[in-house]
Amino acid sequence: MVLYPKSGYVRTKNEREIQMKKIPYNKESLMKLVKELYAGDDFIVAQQMSETYSDGGHKVTTELGWFDNIGAKRPAMLGFDIAHAVNEYGEADLDVLAGEFIDYAADGGIVTLCGHFRNPHLPNPDDKTYYRGHLGMEDEWEAVMNPETPTGKVFKDDLDKVCRFMKKLDDAGVPVLWRPLHEMNGNWFWFCVGQYDWGQDPLYIPKEYAERMWRYIYKVCTEEFGLKHLIWVFSPNVGCKEGMYCYPGDDVVDIVAFDWYPGSTEISDSVKNDYKNLCETGKPFAIGEFGPGNNRTDYAVSPEDKFNNLDALGMFRDMNSQNVRFAWVMFWSSWAQVKISVHNMKHADELMNAPEVYNLDRVKDYFDKH
Repeated sequence: MVLYPKSGYVRTKNEREIQMKKIPYNKESLMKLVKELYAGDDFIVAQQMSETYSDGGHKVTTELGWFDNIGAKRPAMLGFDIAHAVNEYGEADLDVLAGEFIDYAADGGIVTLCGHFRNPHLPNPDDKTYYRGHLGMEDEWEAVMNPETPTGKVFKDDLDKVCRFMKKLDDAGVPVLWRPLHEMNGNWFWFCVGQYDWGQDPLYIPKEYAERMWRYIYKVCTEEFGLKHLIWVFSPNVGCKEGMYCYPGDDVVDIVAFDWYPGSTEISDSVKNDYKNLCETGKPFAIGEFGPGNNRTDYAVSPEDKFNNLDALGMFRDMNSQNVRFAWVMFWSSWAQVKISVHNMKHADELMNAPEVYNLDRVKDYFDKH
């Protein structure tokens, strides 16, 4: 067994066997692909996997199966909320999930992870909305970054669980696009800088606390757990407080992105301004989350009259024509009657076969040549 200093994490025999799988790309070649895509008109269509847990750890198999069932090309990138999973899955299921991610990466697939960490004031993993609510102002933010406090212990325990999972991938040489604290410029997650409810006067935590929170997570991941293959993605939300208010610094960010749920197919001035401000960092850009906005999500009624994959493709082409370029776009997962996954909307095969789209076959071919 190998004991990692500080973290107390022990690598198991199964993980050592997993490590023997050959991954056809590394952090550097993945970043090379991201930069090339960002500089051109092509892009990856990614899919966030469902947050339901009825299939145990077989998330990748299930998600790819949905694409296979409709005859669409498989996506080159899959996303998952790992902070939910570590409080829902048992260790056996987490091992299965890690193994499926490693198999997917060995086939050329790219892994991206985010984390809806539970509100440390409400440590109840049975409550599916536990990542909502607010943290409070300066004293509470100080406390949550101190593992000796009650809220700090809850957050650190959850962060450690996430790091232990990512260590399984890291030991296998799988680069991970890690997107922590996404949409931090909003007011709907406890870790958002907006510490107010809708209808109230805006109240924001000073921006240095956003930077410190990011750097706290960065230090735990890189120093305590020694994660070497993470690619750090900073992803605020479109149309909120300026995303750069939360920007933690060039030295701890590799890629910038925004999360975007448009209410129309128009590329608004707000989108263009947010894009411009983020790209001034000099980092490559991606769309961290994407899906139709509130007035177009009732797919139980009439999907073809609402929004479909060809509508999305038209928007992406329009963006390219206006020099709003991106390396990938990740469609969020469907839930309840809100069917916004690529495989749940019409014309998935046309989208995944579009000449601009890097699907799994095309990305695998790229890595084979590079």
